[in-house]
Amino acid sequence: MLIDDVEYFTGDIIDFIVEDSLTPDNKFTLGTIVASKLMAKIRTSNEINDNSVVKPQIRLIVNDDTTEWFPFGSFKVKSNLFGLCI
Repeated sequence: MLIDDVEYFTGDIIDFIVEDSLTPDNKFTLGTIVASKLMAKIRTSNEINDNSVVKPQIRLIVNDDTTEWFPFGSFKVKSNLFGLCI
């Protein structure tokens, strides 16, 4: 996931939910999802401001030597909730 061009990886992402997504026949197909709302919880000490650009990506591991990243839309932060997760 990129937030204002800062990369966050699996260890940083606690939760990732897309609401109101549309897919044909309720099956995941690359390039066919339209998402209207993304909610994510991440571990970071970085400041994430309202209107920051969030670009989630899905990683596909083809074989041990090849990894492909697919963009999953572009979102703007509407509101932040800061808290402590233990």
